[in-house]
Parts: sequence; C-alpha cells; structure tokens
Amino acid sequence: TTSLTTTSFVAPPDVIVPIGGDMIDQWTTGWGYDNMYDGLLSTNMWAGECYMSRTRAGSWVEVYLNSSTEIGSISFINRGDCCWNLAIGMIVKICNGTGGSSCQICGTVTTGPAGGCIGVQCQADLVGDSVRFEHNTNIQICELFIRGQGIVHDPALCSTTKFSMSKSSDLITPIGGDMVDQWRTGWSYDKMYDGRLSTNVYSSECYMSRTTIGAWVEVYLNRSYEIGSVSIINRGDCCPGRSVGLVVKVCDGAGGSSCQVCGTYTTGPTGGCIGVQCPVGLVGDTVRFEHNTYIQICEVFIRSGSSCQCEDFYALECSEPPTTTSSTT
Repeated sequence: TTSLTTTSFVAPPDVIVPIGGDMIDQWTTGWGYDNMYDGLLSTNMWAGECYMSRTRAGSWVEVYLNSSTEIGSISFINRGDCCWNLAIGMIVKICNGTGGSSCQICGTVTTGPAGGCIGVQCQADLVGDSVRFEHNTNIQICELFIRGQGIVHDPALCSTTKFSMSKSSDLITPIGGDMVDQWRTGWSYDKMYDGRLSTNVYSSECYMSRTTIGAWVEVYLNRSYEIGSVSIINRGDCCPGRSVGLVVKVCDGAGGSSCQVCGTYTTGPTGGCIGVQCPVGLVGDTVRFEHNTYIQICEVFIRSGSSCQCEDFYALECSEPPTTTSSTT
C-alpha cells in the first residue's frame, strides 16, 4: 500500500462551508465531523475522508456556520463502499446554537444511493447557525453541501461537479480514445479522464462496456511516453470484482495491433484505486484495456513514473511488474 497525497475541490460559490462542529462519537480515530467539509471526495469509508458515528440509536453530528443564515437546502455525498441504505431515515435540522436544544426540522432523508448525492429541501424562513443530523443508526456522511436561501437541492451538485485536482508532474492526461461499445449513451471512454470522481456508474461519470467477451477500451496520449504505471478508480456501487483479470497494455497506435502487456489487475476493491507497474522500457502513445467481462473504469491515471497512484484516493493495491519480458500481442 502506498501513501497518497489528498487534494481538494473548488466549492461552488453558493455553498456555505462550516467552521467547526461536534459529534456524539466517531467510529474510529480520523473519521470525525470535520471530514464532512474537508473537500476530499472518496466515498469509501476506509479512506478516512468521511464521518461515521459508532453510536446507532440516538446518534448525532452537527456543524457550525460563521453566522446565522437562512438555509435553503442540505445535500451530502453518501457512503459508497457499504451500507449506504443507512442514510434512510436520518433527520436534518437547522439550529440556533449548539447541542440540539433550539432546532427546526429541515427534512428527512428518504433514499440511500451508493456513493450518491442525497438532499433535503428546507421550508422557507428556516434560519440558524448550525446544521444537525440525527439518526437511530450509524450516521455516514462523506461530504456536505449547505446552501442558502431559496437554493434548491441539486443532485448534480455533489455527483457531477467537476473537481480540480492537484495533479502530479508525471501524470499523463489522455487526449482521446476509442471503445468496443458503451453500456448506455454517456458512459463512454472520455469519462475515464474527465476529472470527476464519482464511483457510481449511474452518475454517468464512469466508462462501462456493454460487451463482455472481447471487451476493450483505449485512450490516446499526445505523444509516445515510457509508461511507468497505470492506475484506475474502480466502480463502487456494484460488481467491483469485475476488475479482476482486466489486462492493461501499452501500444504504438490505435486498434490493439502493436501492444505490450503492462500488467493485469488482480483485485477488485469497492470504489478503490488499483494499479499495475509496467516493466521498464514500455513505450507507447496508447493505453489499452482488455477483458472477458464488462470493463468498468471511473478514472484512469497514467504515469511516466513507476509508482502507482490515484489522485485524491487512498485504497491503492499496486501489482509489481512481471519479472519476465512482457509478451507482444
């Protein structure tokens, strides 16, 4: 496992960023309330970038604003790696002061999409300086978006906002690509390098093939590079094990006719980052993925350096390069 540098996104201007908070408890050290507004986007709880309570019955967490404000809506990114339905039934309140003694209900969460964006719309004239969540099971919130007077909950806010990543100097961004097909319109190869980090394919921010046997997708680089590693963010809402056996090739030109094998993914973490290191001296202008089941890639990170890494993600499982010379196919 490799330690990664996390980066933050640029919040829309109408989002009210908390200045502090409190909680009944946290599941483990580092899963505190401040993770709800840290700008880090993993929906996998084990990334340490979400809040989760240890208490079930009577659980609560609250965040504080810098002044009393009329609140229009509350949106949040739900946990994506497990137990997402726990969100259902959570109550959202707008309070004056801390501790839950002077609060009004904004709304109750009625859905629990895996890694999805959930929101409640507050009634008019709901004013307060803190936002409080209460539940009778574990509270799980990965990122919180508080919006002001008259602003409605927008599902696109936290599932399709494009975030700015501090990219490492050895990261190579594709300039185009091709694919055998796509599961549905809008799930195409360009989603693999769009900078959007949702791991739920139904957010239309991941690539997924319709073909199983003989599936392939490839991305083109602006010139030939020696490729050190290829890492991907895996699907998080379903079927993560499909990544096992996905072959990564480095090619000269399109179409898969002049390629060498970089490596094969051997694990399938839910919404996690997996990578392979290529043998030294693997040069090409195309990176191609081939599989005998559905290909599901939410973001790709191609590096000229040797270390596997996904920007802003944690759950890295990197396969070392093979000791034998890769085959040409």
